[in-house]
Amino acid sequence: MSLSSLPISRAFDYSVRRTTVDDIPALGYALAAAFYGDPVMSWIIPDDERRRERLPSLMELFAGRVQPHGENRINEAGTGAAIWCPPAATFSAEDDARLEADLVAVARDDLARTGEVVELLDANHPADEEHYYLMLLGVIPDRQGAGIGAALLRAVLDIADRDGVPAYLEATSPRNRDLYERHGFTVTRELRTSDCPPLWGMWRRPRP
Repeated sequence: MSLSSLPISRAFDYSVRRTTVDDIPALGYALAAAFYGDPVMSWIIPDDERRRERLPSLMELFAGRVQPHGENRINEAGTGAAIWCPPAATFSAEDDARLEADLVAVARDDLARTGEVVELLDANHPADEEHYYLMLLGVIPDRQGAGIGAALLRAVLDIADRDGVPAYLEATSPRNRDLYERHGFTVTRELRTSDCPPLWGMWRRPRP
């Protein structure tokens, strides 16, 4: 089905573009809604009301960190978003210090668990080959399962395939792990810390 044959409201779901700085609040909103019930995020911020309050700011923080590298994506409807870090992206000591300070301000009494998961991901991130890194991808709950996540993936995976570059991510639930497997990712390791639900490191070789 082509975009031109869809109702306008649905066509906007599948029209994916790069974000600008002005899109960061919308990106944070979509990802916060998508991850509110996520098992790993629910472990990081176990209180429901606190999680609802803090997730938008946390997602905006991560989106803003990589926004200068130009590969974040959102659909025109604002129902789905993805934070992508391109190959060879680097962060200065000042960038890292700013992230740490912002995490303290946003996470507050959930900082210990937030830091524990961030450290787990950093410790297991592949470092021997340049790749696209999908930090976060989410679709608001009432539009999940409609193909929006696939559209967000393809927007960058098509570029990765064209350029012959691998991709990496961490799945935070069996459901999104299955989505990523359908798009060529394979599990390389299960990631665990404390009593947090498992995450799965997943790697994808470019397709011809």
